[in-house]
Amino acid sequence: MYEDLISFSSPPVSRIDTMEISHRHPKRARTLAAGDAEIWAAAHAVVDQLHQNTEFVWFAEPVDTAKLNIPEYDRIIKKKMDLHTIRDKIARGDYEAVDHVADDVRLVVRNAVTFNKLPTHAVHTRALTLQQTFEVMWNADVIPLMGSGVEAQKPKPAPEAEQPTEEPAAPIEAAEEEADVSMGAQEAEEPMTKAKRSQMLTARLSELIERDPDAVESVLGVLGYQDDPDQTYSIDLDECTEETLGRLETYLKQQEDAQV
Repeated sequence: MYEDLISFSSPPVSRIDTMEISHRHPKRARTLAAGDAEIWAAAHAVVDQLHQNTEFVWFAEPVDTAKLNIPEYDRIIKKKMDLHTIRDKIARGDYEAVDHVADDVRLVVRNAVTFNKLPTHAVHTRALTLQQTFEVMWNADVIPLMGSGVEAQKPKPAPEAEQPTEEPAAPIEAAEEEADVSMGAQEAEEPMTKAKRSQMLTARLSELIERDPDAVESVLGVLGYQDDPDQTYSIDLDECTEETLGRLETYLKQQEDAQV
């Protein structure tokens, strides 16, 4: 039903045994309707599959602001959330209602598009894919277990980025900062150094290869490498000339425009 939307690097964990959930969380089992353990197991399975999906690795764990060097994240995002935390909260029985699980998944998406405001930013677009995938899985696996009085919900609209009370920061990709700043009143952009340009191109190149592995041959040609199937290449854009970086930038823009 939703297999075409997701791909897994490893098989998803089987659903938690319903009797085990009832035993571990007797309060929850008593206060919700009969059959609720199956609903909680289904909710856990949905979140667990999303957590294992490599497409959503940026949202799998809490944001490490120190590692990513984004101290402004704590100022802009007031209520943090990630898939690992949601999965653990279900297992511990922290949620009062299963709908709160869905609310937290949507909070993950809202935080991502708030901090990475540009609609074309990789994290922004991947977050919307996460929401679309979640809504399909939730309607297929959880909603039907909630009884005949609950109809499958229509997919939620794409979340709007929250307006931070302070000046927003430049969008940040999972492991690197993007230099293009185009939201609201911002300070003047820093001069584009070769190192920063190489960093940006590396991120764009990685995303292209992830999207289209067959593009490797064309990329090697743009960078001036001879394509040899028996050769392993280690590409370091910091060592490329400005002319080569310019050719790569033009090539990447053509590929990105073709995706629009």
